[in-house]
Amino acid sequence: MFKCMTLPKGASEELNFPMEIKEKILNGLPLWDEEKKKNTEDDDEEEQEAQKGEKKLTQDQKYLMEMFGEGRYHIIPSFFRTIIFLKKQKREFAVVFRTFGDDLNKVTWEFNKFCEGNHPCFSGRNGTPLIKFDGSKGTKDMRIKADNQKATFYRFSSEIEDTKLVQGSNVRQPNNFDQLQDFLLKDENEHLTLHQDHLSQYLAILNTL
Repeated sequence: MFKCMTLPKGASEELNFPMEIKEKILNGLPLWDEEKKKNTEDDDEEEQEAQKGEKKLTQDQKYLMEMFGEGRYHIIPSFFRTIIFLKKQKREFAVVFRTFGDDLNKVTWEFNKFCEGNHPCFSGRNGTPLIKFDGSKGTKDMRIKADNQKATFYRFSSEIEDTKLVQGSNVRQPNNFDQLQDFLLKDENEHLTLHQDHLSQYLAILNTL
């Protein structure tokens, strides 16, 4: 089982993560501090310049380290192979990710890398197959890019009428309908859409597939 979950040797070597990153992952330690310590008035000017000159990791680099740093797959390879098989069989299908956690951003990122041919195990490099679902060469664009492809369900009781769908974000707000409405009324959230009845929710999901 572990062998099946291990990245191909070529892909693992190409990633070439620093040993200290691998050790942190194996020991369950945070890879980096998300917030840099603010400089105090007593900080030496040379220290400030050194901090300014530090190389910052991109979000792509962070995700690569977090998800593949241990030399294992994040999304299991059978998922990707199923998509490839369905495409070869010329089957019509859609992919919907659902979670009760907060891992959708990472899952979406990896899936989009697969669709773009940039996944370390499906890039055409190091003996891996080149797979694309980005709209190029007649392929279907399956990438998750638009805000309306993301949504969050809220259930305020066991009644179907109290199930709401907020389309445009996968960031969950407090499970209180009044607070949710106040949140949606803010100017910065005008791109979000509240679907209050089950038919509207069904059509909203269907239109994104």
